[in-house]
Amino acid sequence: MTNTSAQRRKVGAGPDGDRAEATRQNILESAARVFRRDGYSGAKLSDIAADIGMKAGSLYYHFPSREALVEAVLETGTRRTHDALLQKLGQLPTSAGPAKRIEVAIETHLVMVLAQEDIASATTKLIGQVPTSIRERALSGQRAYGALWHKLLVEAQRDGTIRDDVDQIGRAHV
Repeated sequence: MTNTSAQRRKVGAGPDGDRAEATRQNILESAARVFRRDGYSGAKLSDIAADIGMKAGSLYYHFPSREALVEAVLETGTRRTHDALLQKLGQLPTSAGPAKRIEVAIETHLVMVLAQEDIASATTKLIGQVPTSIRERALSGQRAYGALWHKLLVEAQRDGTIRDDVDQIGRAHV
């Protein structure tokens, strides 16, 4: 059975799928810049598309709606950061103690936030502006990331590496 270009795009395989994914990532980065600058209500799909030399209607090939696009922006930064942190923690030797795990977590988090400046800033700005349904889904991913941090803090407390009251501080920010 031969794959059509539409089938390759659907599964992300082959040159068309690679190009479609690259375009999708460019759209996400553009959307983050525009949402960061203009907020949820001020951002226009035409501005997002123009930022990368597309027509607004072409965005619908990659995202079915404006809401899907904003939700993807909110989800992307958290997912990338969570995945990067899991990868970095997984690369540590099993002998790495809680202090080293916290150190790696802080460094990874900061590197990812700086690398995704527009997405991180857009997420911070958008989370209070988007409809409740979008916010709740975005917060679900953020809570999973927060749970990983909570686990790291609890391990460090049990080890005596950090004070017991840090957990409450961590919970307030997660």
